[in-house]
Amino acid sequence: MGKPGPYPLPFVRLPRKPARSRRQGGGRRNDASHLLREGSSLRSSGDLEGAIDAFRKATALAPGEVAGWRQLGMSLVEAGRFGEARKALEEAVGLDPADAAAWLSLGDARVGGSEIQEAVTAYERAARLAPDEPRAWFNLGYALCHTGRLEEARSAYRESLRLLPADPAAWYNLGNTYLDSGEPGKAAACYQEAGALDEADADIWTNLAKARAMEGRLSEAARCYLRVLELRPRSAPTWNALGTVWSQLGDDERSLECFKSAIKIDEEAAIYLLNRALARSRLGDTERAIRDLEKAVELNPLVAELIPTLGPLEHLLDTPRLRNLLS
Repeated sequence: MGKPGPYPLPFVRLPRKPARSRRQGGGRRNDASHLLREGSSLRSSGDLEGAIDAFRKATALAPGEVAGWRQLGMSLVEAGRFGEARKALEEAVGLDPADAAAWLSLGDARVGGSEIQEAVTAYERAARLAPDEPRAWFNLGYALCHTGRLEEARSAYRESLRLLPADPAAWYNLGNTYLDSGEPGKAAACYQEAGALDEADADIWTNLAKARAMEGRLSEAARCYLRVLELRPRSAPTWNALGTVWSQLGDDERSLECFKSAIKIDEEAAIYLLNRALARSRLGDTERAIRDLEKAVELNPLVAELIPTLGPLEHLLDTPRLRNLLS
């Protein structure tokens, strides 16, 4: 539905109102403040376990202080410990329901724990509390996509882009909402915006190629796949996709070379062998086409069910080897 990928869900601090807290003894509060500073320093240096330990101690000393729970939860999210993070962040928003940063991180924890609908609720709260924070809208869009609410996701991504128009991840994810709903023209426009902002992102070029292929603009799709291969020369799926486009354009020689490249990278993918067999069959190389089919069926017996349905292989169906293969 969208990035993650090169664009993980961000963990950000948002402007917020000063937190209310229960009163603590002065010495204990000072000790907790020292632990919070220590934890923040450890987190900044990449020592998440040390930070988590410091923040836990801070919450034990000052359980009514929101900052300790928020920082603990954010650190646990970064460490991938989503269940623990959710509990800490629920403590934070219970103490201060106006803490936008805690709601945003709670959404991240719920996404990490596959609680997507609950994540939507958390991100909605974050966006209401911090409406000028683009990442609240971005994350809301991401979660809405995963619940199938594409139109609402688009609205969230557009709001994110209104606030931060130079965000390639938001353009990419917005494009995905259109690609998923069968609107390749609108998807392509979004991917072009994303590509102009980040020309080295292969995912953007890949999805632009898919959109162009869906539109029937096959030459443009081929150019996009060639760009992907400049960035990821050992991407077997991209070689396979490009081969398919060349085949649709009627260039079986180029198509065959692409399928060969895919197979050099991944010899165990039956679909690549099947596609090479199709190209070889169209070029009249019957013997090698049959060998590819035999290997494809060996790797994945379900390929045998496809072979009789493929027009370019029809003239091979009466050969003894293919009859034996399909029997």
